Amino acid sequence: RRVQPDGEPPCPRAAAASAYDPCSRTWFIHGGNAGDHRLNDLHALNLRTLQWRRIGGLQVQTSPKSMQTGPGPRAGHTMTLVGTELHLFGGGDTSALDVPEMADVFNDHYVCDFHNMDWASPELHWRCPPADGVPPAPRAGHGAVAVGKQIYIVGGHGHKPCQEGHSPTARFLNDVHALNVTTNEWRQCICGGAVPTPRAGFALLERSGTLYVAGGGDAQSVRSDLFVLNVSKMVDFPLDADDEPPSGSVLFVPGLEQKLKKRMKKADLVHKNILKQTSSDGVSGSQEWWAARASVERKQLDQKLGRFLQNRNDAEHLRQRNILKQER
Repeated sequence: RRVQPDGEPPCPRAAAASAYDPCSRTWFIHGGNAGDHRLNDLHALNLRTLQWRRIGGLQVQTSPKSMQTGPGPRAGHTMTLVGTELHLFGGGDTSALDVPEMADVFNDHYVCDFHNMDWASPELHWRCPPADGVPPAPRAGHGAVAVGKQIYIVGGHGHKPCQEGHSPTARFLNDVHALNVTTNEWRQCICGGAVPTPRAGFALLERSGTLYVAGGGDAQSVRSDLFVLNVSKMVDFPLDADDEPPSGSVLFVPGLEQKLKKRMKKADLVHKNILKQTSSDGVSGSQEWWAARASVERKQLDQKLGRFLQNRNDAEHLRQRNILKQER
């Protein structure tokens, strides 16, 4: 059945971003395509009362005393809910439906918190938190889901480098990136096994820590396949900042050796799966890159574990020397 909510609804649009808050039963909708132009407005639909609200005050806070305009007009972006925060990422002057005509794509990240918002006169303020690590390449038509405090960005399409005087062409992606919203750190993840082909405009679902990718397509075809990604089995880059503590303190980090060895086993598994896949399907440039990346990760982990064991031996030797001095 068709429903007619009260209030002022959003204008007609496509390729908008949305997120749902089950606690307040509120559905947020941002931006999108409106014919020949893009939008950057934010609307909220209360599913209890079936009433639309347009949310104002959407400038971005870059410092305690500085305010600038919020996310620019865009489509094909994502908005992900973590707690009471809306996390907006990417998109651009395009959508998954008009890739050949794309003009620009983004990889910016904005956050706003609606926890203390007055619903009688709703206003929100975006912030653009500084991030560590390397963010994903600019893209639109991607997927985004939250798993705990991690937001996973999957696939989409961006730009291929183009020569002066030539129009940009689409570059479809199948990479996976994770953003820790607590530390604002980006990581790129490596997936073993059967990896989805580069695509945009697909459906992405998270259930119990597993990501499901269905459909989507590129400039040549659309697909009906289904892939399952277990985020607990992905190898991520780089290692946590606390994986290698200063020399002398390693004796007080429980489980560090086991953690490093576990990551080494993951890297080995990824490498073997990629080599097995390339031996049966032939080697592509992308597969060669991932195989090399997994090999580098394995070597880095091996070096890190070696330094850890050396530091632990040095600390233990120093402890034994101190014991002997005390006995004398």
